Amino acid sequence: MIIFKLHRYFFVLALVLAPQIGFALEDKVNEGTVISVMDSQLVLKDKDNIQHTHAIGSGAKVTLDGKDAKMTDLQQGDSVKLATDSAGKVTSITARRGTVKAAN
Repeated sequence: MIIFKLHRYFFVLALVLAPQIGFALEDKVNEGTVISVMDSQLVLKDKDNIQHTHAIGSGAKVTLDGKDAKMTDLQQGDSVKLATDSAGKVTSITARRGTVKAAN
């Protein structure tokens, strides 16, 4: 009888925790502004002015202004979105280069 109650308890616990665990395993997107690009590392500043360093694997897809690009194409000041998998590995980088309009 005690074993049955324990199984039921763990079953209910699994049902309650499953959505939270699944959410934690989903891909995550980080956004920021490029501070520096070094070999396979990208340093970003987020909206709160906090710097984050990301290791970029060789398989990460990089786009700049909608076109295929390389890590070396990224420059300081570019706006980027990094998609990471559940292990924190960067899977893609979507970058946009801002343009400054001249005042008339």
